[in-house]
Amino acid sequence: GLNMTAAVEAVAGGAAGSWVLDNRARNMIAGEYPLGFRTRLHRKDLGIALAAAREEGVSLPVAAYVEQLESSRVSRGWGDEDVSNIARIVREQAGLDG
Repeated sequence: GLNMTAAVEAVAGGAAGSWVLDNRARNMIAGEYPLGFRTRLHRKDLGIALAAAREEGVSLPVAAYVEQLESSRVSRGWGDEDVSNIARIVREQAGLDG
């Protein structure tokens, strides 16, 4: 029952404000992911970065988690949608999408 538009406005007005909130929040609230940067390409690039980090002995647990989330989006057929489709996970967990 949370007013998502009001929540985004409140968050965007503070230190959490970002380009993503300004340019993608409305689509994420609507459950629409028009192409900006393909999820499958972002996952590929993230995989390259994670491989380089492993070679250097650097642990990037948040990046590794995001790679897992993006892999699940790609495996469900959403690899050609905008990378903001990671919001589908939150929407599904909230019972907004099936």
